[in-house]
Amino acid sequence: MAVLESFMANECLVTQTADDMFFHRNTIKYKLAAIRDILGYDITLNENRFRIMMAFYLMRIRKNL
Repeated sequence: MAVLESFMANECLVTQTADDMFFHRNTIKYKLAAIRDILGYDITLNENRFRIMMAFYLMRIRKNL
């Protein structure tokens, strides 16, 4: 989840996410491919990005209650 959240926060840029998390960009690409397989959809489509970001937002709200 940390990789996905960082990827979304970095505007879906692999290199920026890798720099942010101190990983090699190929590691990020591998992890994102695994996330796509688990979720079953393209995480870079705007509609899906919105859903993911909303889920993270709701998780943060719930955690703060």
